Amino acid sequence: MSFIKNYGLYWRRDQVEWGSKGRGNIGKLRGYAGNGKTPIDFRAQAGVYVLYDGADIPSSRVTYVGQVGRSNGDSLYARLYDHHAKDHLWNRWTRFSWFGVFAIGKSGLTQTKVAKTYADTLGSVIDHLEGVLITVLEPPLNKRGANWDGATQCFQYLPDVPDPIAARLDALTNQIATLQGRLKGE
Repeated sequence: MSFIKNYGLYWRRDQVEWGSKGRGNIGKLRGYAGNGKTPIDFRAQAGVYVLYDGADIPSSRVTYVGQVGRSNGDSLYARLYDHHAKDHLWNRWTRFSWFGVFAIGKSGLTQTKVAKTYADTLGSVIDHLEGVLITVLEPPLNKRGANWDGATQCFQYLPDVPDPIAARLDALTNQIATLQGRLKGE
């Protein structure tokens, strides 16, 4: 059973329903599951997300990686809205991908709040997922790295394997020296 229950890739920022002021004008983060015909609102989703900047998908570059869902009231939509309208990232992204942990049921997401007993475990897993993405992608707008207390970075062992190009270059240098010696009559 997968921890990631659903995900969206390269969704367009300009197609999000950001809502407006006034009662009942909340924003929505709607999409379709698989070949579904009825839109599902993913605004309450928890998990990790990636922001991209670029005119289209091929030219997109990762600019930021974030997490959402460590506490009640913390939702995918709320974090994206903060980046859309309130914080230093407001003009630094055009698309986003998200990876959610709440499953889809008959009437939308099966869970929209983080259970108190589940919050610590979920938060830890989301920390690790976010850390992996930040470490691998190195997005330029993330100000911190992975949150892995006690983890040790390991480096690949490089055995002393002779460099074939250097060995060939040495052989050619020796051949040239031998030929030069013959030409000089040595």
